[in-house]
Amino acid sequence: MELGTSIMGLFAIALFVLPVVILNKSRKNKEKELLVGLNAMASSNNSHIEIVDYGMEFAIGLSKSKSLVFFYKKGKTQEVRTTIPLNQVQKCVPEYTKRKIRTKNGTESVIDKIELLFHFKDRGLESKRLEFFNSEEYSQINSEIELIEKWTSLINGSLAA
Repeated sequence: MELGTSIMGLFAIALFVLPVVILNKSRKNKEKELLVGLNAMASSNNSHIEIVDYGMEFAIGLSKSKSLVFFYKKGKTQEVRTTIPLNQVQKCVPEYTKRKIRTKNGTESVIDKIELLFHFKDRGLESKRLEFFNSEEYSQINSEIELIEKWTSLINGSLAA
């Protein structure tokens, strides 16, 4: 009887642990794939990435030695590769695109997009946007707000140095 209970207990534990292990492995594989894309961009600029972070389908990296920001996003339908030389950037700001929705208790703001916006010193250059979150691709925000605040601070700190 004890053997049967133990086997059932182990089976129940495996049932709960296995999905977590599979999701973690899948996330690590996605991060590896994104890092390969980011490193390829850095190599083509004779640089290497010293700081890197990952979002759902993107990676952002900084080469302090070359003052370059690399952004690589690989979605289901498109691939985005952006390199931004910080010596051309005036400032970097987070931009949240929101809309209002009605609820039982009034109205609430819902975030549709989170982007990192680069304004350049040369007014003739159009601002660059790096999309961290889009509600058309994902319904829930994960760590994108924390990431965008971190990178805004990191980039503006590099501009001031």
